[in-house]
Amino acid sequence: MTVTWPLVTLVDSAKAAATQARRTDDRFLASFTEIYYAALTRNIPPAQFARYIAVSSDRARGLSDFLLPLDLRGLQRLSHRRGAALEDAQNKARFEQICAAHGLPCIPTLATFLEGASTGEEKLRSWTQPFFVKALTANRGAGAERWIPRGAGFVAADGLERSIDVIIDGLRAQNCIVQPLLEDCAELQALGSVALSSIRVVTVAGETTRPTVVAAALNLPNWPNAVISNHGALCGIDVERGIITTVHAPRDEPDQSPATGQADYVGFVIPFWRETLNLVRRAHAEAFPKFVSLGWDIALTAVGPILIETNLSWGVSQHQLLTGPLGKTRLADVIEELLSVPLTDRHT
Repeated sequence: MTVTWPLVTLVDSAKAAATQARRTDDRFLASFTEIYYAALTRNIPPAQFARYIAVSSDRARGLSDFLLPLDLRGLQRLSHRRGAALEDAQNKARFEQICAAHGLPCIPTLATFLEGASTGEEKLRSWTQPFFVKALTANRGAGAERWIPRGAGFVAADGLERSIDVIIDGLRAQNCIVQPLLEDCAELQALGSVALSSIRVVTVAGETTRPTVVAAALNLPNWPNAVISNHGALCGIDVERGIITTVHAPRDEPDQSPATGQADYVGFVIPFWRETLNLVRRAHAEAFPKFVSLGWDIALTAVGPILIETNLSWGVSQHQLLTGPLGKTRLADVIEELLSVPLTDRHT
């Protein structure tokens, strides 16, 4: 393994450099040399260093401040060592139960389907409003399927009407959760959202450091006929001021045109911002205290912020692309604090 590692890393570096060269004006040889050297001397995985190159404006001095996806897995291991039950964050139904037990506003569960077993089928049969179906645990960014009432049944993206019994029969073969459809507050709708937006807010907490917000971004679905928040603009948010500072849009499919113009996004003040910060800090401190780092998805509705879910993997690259290196936030203090405590003295 040790003997073949430089060769394997060389191949991975070449692949990463080729990808980087296609995406930027960097020359292949220069990128390859930089990526391979970082792998050999600093043990940085080539693909992850390529991501750093893509978002860093100062490669020579900025590396120590940049959090890599590998570092995020390290934070997850620290959470596990502190006694965090990862299932509490990964299972959406479990997450909603924990939030409800602590009096935290959270999107309710209508029904769940797991390995052939289900809960809430009768409640779902009597439901007459729009609803979403999501993966019960990880969805890998796939979003959700939206069902809208029509006639005696419901329709999804294909436009075909189905009875609720037919829908339930199909859900029994999945591992999923069914939740009511939420709507954006008027301010986000006026900004251009055509489906439910989501705010991703990242909190960190140490042994003595109370939960602190270190990054935030808005997924604004501004494509025509968008269904999920991934269909649209990705906006960086200044945590202290609660305003949009950067915009990358549209996401995933560059040939899509937004439903509205984006010139006025920068400087937009996020509604309910202080309430949102207070909500995620409280949720982390009271309901999920043993986790080092979590990425909260928040819906901003007419009545204020509502928790959608929380994430162990919350997108380190995209946040740093939008608002800068996370090593320049309180996250660095938390990591230093946790690493300075001997393992025998940490939570078990």
